[in-house]
Amino acid sequence: MRKRAGWIGAVATVALLPALWGSGAARAQSIPIPGPTVETIKKRGQLACGVDTGIPGFAFQDSAGAWHGFDVNYCRAIAAAVLGDPAKVRYVPTTTPARFTVLQSGEIDLLVRDSTLTMTRSLQLHLAEVAINFYAGQGFLVSKKLGVSKIEELDGATICTLTGATLELNIADFARARGTKIGTLLFEKSDEAIAAMEAGRCDGYTDDTGSLAAVRSTLKTPADWVVLEGVISKEPLGIHARASDINWVNILYWVDTALK
Repeated sequence: MRKRAGWIGAVATVALLPALWGSGAARAQSIPIPGPTVETIKKRGQLACGVDTGIPGFAFQDSAGAWHGFDVNYCRAIAAAVLGDPAKVRYVPTTTPARFTVLQSGEIDLLVRDSTLTMTRSLQLHLAEVAINFYAGQGFLVSKKLGVSKIEELDGATICTLTGATLELNIADFARARGTKIGTLLFEKSDEAIAAMEAGRCDGYTDDTGSLAAVRSTLKTPADWVVLEGVISKEPLGIHARASDINWVNILYWVDTALK
């Protein structure tokens, strides 16, 4: 019952925001002006939400082209807060190398996909790391033919992964610390890396553990592949926005808080 009540409260909080911004009572209580991002969204009539190009469970399109998943639901909640309608969202698929550039350019209003919150991204890219919505760690999906069950046994393996992420650096740090050698084969899109793995160009694929479970479910023969025990990093994934609009950052923070 408590969980149900929490969700009812979250929905009620989100639904009230558009009304509050437009009411005289709200202005009298000094609720801050929504800011340039919200004004742009209202003029556009849609929230432009950056998501992954396709990960089952997080952000993916069905056969009719409709978007579904955990990250998609976040986009819908934010659209409900700003526009009063969770359906008013334009989903923008973003690749790993381009995701932050797309956000900085203003093409999207926020980024909700498997992106780790790091100090470097906050300070050097001038991004607001609004909230953590999924805790994961970097793991490995490999063929059972490789004959390994733990990450520590990957010495000499070649792993397909994504460019423009922390993944390759984490592998290098892990291998160096243990005196082993793990090669990498880099791709811009996860579906390209996965296709290369299934074609035998590499021994496995690495990503956050949530994504690995999703990837395994899409393989031609999932039973031939295994997610190895353990992780080589901690990956707090979450919402990114441009740091220049503090009112927008605050709105995102409170929508996330209401949902939790």
